[in-house]
This record gives sequence, structure tokens and C-alpha cells, in this order.
Amino acid sequence: AFLLLLFKRVFMKALLSALREAGFDTKNIMIIGSNSKAKKLIEEFNIHQEYGFRIKSIVDPFLDKTEKSSFGPFIVENDISKIRSYLIKESIDEIFVTINPKKFLTIDKDLFNYLDYIGVSYHVCIDTGESKFSEESKFKVLVDEYYGMQMLSYHSINANLYELAIKDVIEKILASILIF
Repeated sequence: AFLLLLFKRVFMKALLSALREAGFDTKNIMIIGSNSKAKKLIEEFNIHQEYGFRIKSIVDPFLDKTEKSSFGPFIVENDISKIRSYLIKESIDEIFVTINPKKFLTIDKDLFNYLDYIGVSYHVCIDTGESKFSEESKFKVLVDEYYGMQMLSYHSINANLYELAIKDVIEKILASILIF
């Protein structure tokens, strides 16, 4: 039963990834901002087609009002008032905000409330001070809430629940063998 369950999980993951790469079961994405974080996000989505994200529009309210900029194959709009109409017109499922949220809230204070109201998920790319660790580092960044405040936590050990459960089972089997 365990092997069949494992096979089913692997098969479903592969099937869903293949479907998303083929353009089925995709999510329409809007990016707010046209900075280096937005560029990195676009590159990530292009590399991993299995995520199923299709970028429908990029809006940067801090562009000069007279200019329309291109960001790779995308035209960057600068009219903040069009965001709400894009959400409906383009059937946006998720929004990624790559600009400073405090700076953005000076322009449209009610957008996040509106997104909550209509059920559109949003992700805010936060600046962690560009703290980078080496590739060998086991630090994992976790966003959590402690004492009513949101915190970024850097854990030095991998706290993956599945890996810890497998490790626990292996240790118990080996201990049983040694005792026997």
C-alpha cells in the first residue's frame, strides 16, 4: 500500500507538471513593479513552466506617466488606476508585488483589502537586506508570526516534516535491529 501511495503521488505530480507545461491548469499572474526582483521572478517562471504561471500584465506605478516601458516581452503599464480593471479583464489569480509595500500603499491604500474581498492571492517580495548565503548553507528562510508580529526566521537545520519522519522511522528500525 505504501509503494502504491508513493507511486500515485509521483505519478500525479508528473502528470500535473506536464499538463501545466502544456498550458492547462495555469494561473494568470500580475506583477506590480519592474525592478530586479520582478526580472528574477519572470526568469524563474520561464525556467519552471511546470508551476503553471502565465504572466498577463506588469504594472509599475512609479514609472514616468508619459513613458511606457518594455520589460522583456511585456509592456509595463504605469497607470495604477487600471489595476482593478486588469484583475477582472485578465482573470488574474495571483499578484506578486516586487516594489516596497510601504511605498506602494502611499498610492493605493485599499488595494490589498480589495484583493482580499475578491479572493485574489497576493505575494509581497520583501527585501531581506540582500543577505545571501553560500550554496552549501542549510539556512532556510521562513516567514512566521511571533507575538503578533511577522518575522523572517533563518533556521540552520532543515525542518522538513517528511524528512524528519523518514529519519525517525529509519532510526527506530535500526535501533530495533541492534536491540534484537
